[in-house]
Amino acid sequence: ERMWMKGAIVERAMGNQEQQKELLRQGLSKYPLCWKMWLMSGQLEEEKGNMAGAREAYTLGLRKCPECVPLWAAAAATEEAAGNVTKARALLEQARLKNPKNPMLWLLAVRT
Repeated sequence: ERMWMKGAIVERAMGNQEQQKELLRQGLSKYPLCWKMWLMSGQLEEEKGNMAGAREAYTLGLRKCPECVPLWAAAAATEEAAGNVTKARALLEQARLKNPKNPMLWLLAVRT
């Protein structure tokens, strides 16, 4: 798991987006519960300007890791940046329902 992440980080630093995407794809096929790789995949798609790809990465990641607050936060931030404030709020509401005792989700919801 770590090897795939570190490889993707090196490729990101070198500016090789296609190599980074391929390493993340391979890593996620072997370790689908690694929320950090889902987060990196979504961030990569955002960097490329592919908001649909970012949404897809975050959605798939949230299906596998519904307790991951950083994934919920990134998905909501992506929607908010795209001007979909209502969708961002709905995502944070879902996050709070699945993780009711997490104060960070409540704080994010209040700020959105």
